[in-house]
Amino acid sequence: MQFDKLLLQLLSSEAQEEEPLDRVLLLQLVDLAEHCPPASDVQPLKYVLAWQPAQVEMVSRHLRHGTAMEFAPDLDLRPGPAGFILILGDTRISFRYDWDCRVAAQAILLGAAVGGLDGRVLYSMDRAGLRASLSIPDHLEILAVVALGQPRHTLLRPDGTPDARPDWCHAEQVGGGPSRSELVVEVAGF
Repeated sequence: MQFDKLLLQLLSSEAQEEEPLDRVLLLQLVDLAEHCPPASDVQPLKYVLAWQPAQVEMVSRHLRHGTAMEFAPDLDLRPGPAGFILILGDTRISFRYDWDCRVAAQAILLGAAVGGLDGRVLYSMDRAGLRASLSIPDHLEILAVVALGQPRHTLLRPDGTPDARPDWCHAEQVGGGPSRSELVVEVAGF
């Protein structure tokens, strides 16, 4: 798969459970993230893997994904993701892990895309509830959750015109989001 097509595949915003994931696959994706160089030459990230149905349900209850997404009334939102990788920052090692988290999440998504999976990084969640449900120690900060599964819908990119809705999806399983038409800034002498 060409790299540009792989990156475009990552723009899809939903994953669904059709084929179960397993611990070995999730460990392989975490291994990709582990090979990303950390910002401070330390490895402050830790991971929690959820692939069994009870685990997936427990994590799902605390996520706030889709709050900005507008769906058609007849769109079936189930099944949800087949598994999750929670990215945690170990405060005993470092408090500077935001960049590390984003790079690790992107590595996980790229690895998933190569394997034919889809995913989304979620930052909006009930962290206190998730911490309590999973008994996550206080020294581990919940940074993000990567939702993984089979591709749910096809993504279309609009022509760059602003859209009041940041993300959208309709019943034919085609979705999209805003694109920016002017990303390059022209400055004098360049």
